[in-house]
Amino acid sequence: EDPVERQALSANIRRMSANLLQLINDILDLSRLEAGTAKLAIEPCELVGCCREALSNIRYYLSSDIKLTFDTSVGSFMIMTASQQLSQLISRLLDNAVKFTKEGEINLSLFVDEEARIVRFTVTDTGPGIPLDKQEKIFERFEKLDEFSQGSGLGLTICRIIAEHLGGEVNIDPEYTNGARFVFTHPYI
Repeated sequence: EDPVERQALSANIRRMSANLLQLINDILDLSRLEAGTAKLAIEPCELVGCCREALSNIRYYLSSDIKLTFDTSVGSFMIMTASQQLSQLISRLLDNAVKFTKEGEINLSLFVDEEARIVRFTVTDTGPGIPLDKQEKIFERFEKLDEFSQGSGLGLTICRIIAEHLGGEVNIDPEYTNGARFVFTHPYI
């Protein structure tokens, strides 16, 4: 057997195994969230650090043609929330942007609106975008715009359910047309 071919097959098996494991984890996450058995440990969470960690975790998956940026209206901001789920939601939105952005920029933004008592996270990319008539549909289970793209079609469903559990919401900004922009709002006390 050719060692190069064996190495390629081995890499393909590892990639497919990782995809299968991610699908199983997504289904388990979704089941726990919908059944109300997901443990939401409410604790202090410093948001700028949470965002920087999520960004750090996806840098490995970026091609050199993509610029990753972070904008924030605060140097530091602490809220009480389910930190693990908040981090998961931000990471999933960033993963989604990485999956569909081949070049250009992915931006994570954190804005604190003290008057409205909300924190707004946005993930903006320069990918192909999402047609207006599909923007609500992509939050449904197993819904994918591109059947050949990676993923199970559960990531955005999980994001929406987490957002609801945190008392917030996640949506697509229909006004943004240079790719996709997801907006997650989280209330705070």
